[in-house]
Amino acid sequence: MFHAFARTAQGEGRLAPRMMAWLGAVARCRAGVAAIEMAFIAPILVFLAVGMVDFGLGFYTKMMVDAAADAGAAYAQRNSTTYTALTAGSFNTSVQNAALGSVTISTRLSSGPMTATAIEEFCCVGMVGCNPTTPPTCGNGLAAGVYVQVTTSAAYTTFLPFQYISSATNFGITNPVTFTTVSTVRIQ
Repeated sequence: MFHAFARTAQGEGRLAPRMMAWLGAVARCRAGVAAIEMAFIAPILVFLAVGMVDFGLGFYTKMMVDAAADAGAAYAQRNSTTYTALTAGSFNTSVQNAALGSVTISTRLSSGPMTATAIEEFCCVGMVGCNPTTPPTCGNGLAAGVYVQVTTSAAYTTFLPFQYISSATNFGITNPVTFTTVSTVRIQ
């Protein structure tokens, strides 16, 4: 029995150097390693790239909402001489149109285009709250100032499902994200 085992070991002994050489060559071969590493890294890189684009488009939408509110307030201030209590409705409509026409948002908006509202408020110097309907009587003998408040709003739908991340981590991100900006200017 020992003799048969020795023959088998001897036969394998001749194949072992060739097998070991082949296994060594396979172990040293680096062909395809980069492809395997890229297969692991590529999904992470794509996720990060899409996230950066998504964040950038959302930030762009927020900037356009801010710019529209500022443009409406600037229009109200430039055209303040045309404001009277009798023409307040048409004046506010003109301010809204100026705000909406000042910018275009070319990103994906979920709830339609940007909205804008303009209302006048009457405030006295040192007053904490303003009255949106009638001018208050100021105690110091001065007339109440007329202010126009321009509010613009737009919703942005994200590419990535941030609402699921938010619900797990309590960040408070919703989808769509609604951006609102208020700009107030004194016109009289």
